[in-house]
Amino acid sequence: MSKSRYLLVVDVGTGSGRSLVFDENGTQLSVVQKEWTHPEDPSYPGAVDFLCEQNWKLLSECIRRSISDASIAPDEIAAVSTTSMRQGIVCYDGGGREIFAVPNIDARANEETAELIEQGWGPKIYAIEGDWPSIHAIGRIWWMKKHRPKVYEKLSMMTMLSDWVVYKLCGRFVTEPSVASSSGMFDLKARKWSSTLAGVAGLLPQQLPPVLEPSERAGSVSKTASAQTGIPEHTPVITGAGDTQGGYIGSGVIEPGDAGLVAGSFWVPAIIADEPLLDDRRIIRTNCHAIKGRWIVESCSFYTGLVLRWFRDAFYGGNPAGDEPPTFELMNEEAAQVPPGSHGMQVIFSDVGNNSRWIHAAPAFIDFDILDPARFNRATFARAILENTAYQSYGEFENIARVYGSWPDEVRFSGGGSNSPLLCQMLSDTLDRPVRVPLVHEATALGTAAVAAYGAGLYGSLSEACGRFVRWEHSYEPDRERGEIYREAYRKWRTLYPHMMALVEKGLTKPMWRAPATLKSVRPDEKKEN
Repeated sequence: MSKSRYLLVVDVGTGSGRSLVFDENGTQLSVVQKEWTHPEDPSYPGAVDFLCEQNWKLLSECIRRSISDASIAPDEIAAVSTTSMRQGIVCYDGGGREIFAVPNIDARANEETAELIEQGWGPKIYAIEGDWPSIHAIGRIWWMKKHRPKVYEKLSMMTMLSDWVVYKLCGRFVTEPSVASSSGMFDLKARKWSSTLAGVAGLLPQQLPPVLEPSERAGSVSKTASAQTGIPEHTPVITGAGDTQGGYIGSGVIEPGDAGLVAGSFWVPAIIADEPLLDDRRIIRTNCHAIKGRWIVESCSFYTGLVLRWFRDAFYGGNPAGDEPPTFELMNEEAAQVPPGSHGMQVIFSDVGNNSRWIHAAPAFIDFDILDPARFNRATFARAILENTAYQSYGEFENIARVYGSWPDEVRFSGGGSNSPLLCQMLSDTLDRPVRVPLVHEATALGTAAVAAYGAGLYGSLSEACGRFVRWEHSYEPDRERGEIYREAYRKWRTLYPHMMALVEKGLTKPMWRAPATLKSVRPDEKKEN
């Protein structure tokens, strides 16, 4: 009798770290999550640090508990793989010790990125890497050289965050295209490091890890990592995927024309292409998919999941004693009682993504009546935030479809946001497209588990593994009447947003977030003045 085989996935997200266990058929057996924050460095505006030592302890605890909660024997784990937020980097000294690490939201390299663009590298980087320089490694390395020269002198290796987990598990430095293509130093077409862009960053070839394709074996769990995590020594460590690409695989978004929306701390919509399409306006970015010969034409709704978490924690935080945890369920139940359109109220958070102009107006609630608390209460505010996420997604897909050449027939929706049937229906109504939700909402981890299963030899191809792993929970069909209400509200929101941005540009309000060296350019739907 053959023993059971399981897959373990370590997920490094912006807002949390987690460990999940799946069986060889893609059934999720356990998930253990620890929310974390990234401290700001007050010495440098926009500087946010990733705490490697502290966060590895949290991840190790998650791993141990996920194995225990799955009620499996540790030696039945066939493989472990990793996924993470993109753009985040870790730098090491010659002894393999972490000397500098930042998450994707770090925005310290404002002057350095501006200098990079002033030197004419913006269009060149976009042409090679498919992404405009903003929160990428080049600016951060320049920042390190300027502000922490002693740290820079010790720099021996740079990896992405999911690569860091691989290193912690097996002691080997490697990367794969789906995360490396978010570094600002990757050759999108060739799926390898760009010697030109690495040179711009000031890095030598030996300071960047070898590139493996997703599903290749990076190494085996070391004795040290085994003692820390409870994963048996010599367990295969398989290269995984960037969080978004893993989410697409975990919701069956693998063929050209397939469309997905991964709803985590950020919401990332995309359409899959069989060539590295580029946007002549540089509004949309293109990254490598975690499948050879596939690319993702994508956009980004900034902080969307974090806005929902903020509203939950601030307004649904239980009693003053704090012994009732905040709940998304109550928030959704109340919002469902409010009619579509939220009585005309609008909210301002993330703008529709613009790859070359990552800046968002100050958060605001607009058009509510303080003399009508029966209608304008926390339920209406909650619904307005939920509806706004759908408006953002509509605007993102408008831009993506322009680059790809057509709108998708349907959208596969995964991640935390897909846990809300109300939000799923809003999205379907607004997009006027069917929205399909996978049975396993943690699609990023599921897709990474499918990559691991193929890499471990449990399936003959990634497509076969994906076909077995991805099952559907529900499909939402659009309601045309509600859709018209939402799209009219979307048009109003798009008209309002530039006025809110004008307050930021005048220095009267503080942006919710601004990428380093954000360009002052018009939105794609605005006409330039002569």
